Amino acid sequence: MSPGDRLTPQGPRPLTVGLFDEAKLQELLGALLDERLEGLEARIQVLATRGIEGRKNVRVPVLLREKELASLLGVHPRTIRRLECNQEVPQSVHVGGSKRWRLKEIEEWVAALTTSQGI
Repeated sequence: MSPGDRLTPQGPRPLTVGLFDEAKLQELLGALLDERLEGLEARIQVLATRGIEGRKNVRVPVLLREKELASLLGVHPRTIRRLECNQEVPQSVHVGGSKRWRLKEIEEWVAALTTSQGI
């Protein structure tokens, strides 16, 4: 017995809705889902090829979390903690109980590092 079967005094009876039986409904729903999936895949492809610059209303965070800063710099979050302890990274701001770094200060810090190192 399939999940769509209903029990009757005479035994299981296939589900029917209007003029369609269960097999026809599954076929129609499958086609509809395939069509929606293709549409979503096309949208994802367009967004992936356009990049952030091509999208509207994309918000870039002004304050970075430790993980975001580490990802931006390509280092482990532990490295960010070490740099902060040694005062080698711009000072963090406390928001509630969380540390955040100002994106503008990080960008200036990276620019100064690359200039001083001749990169």
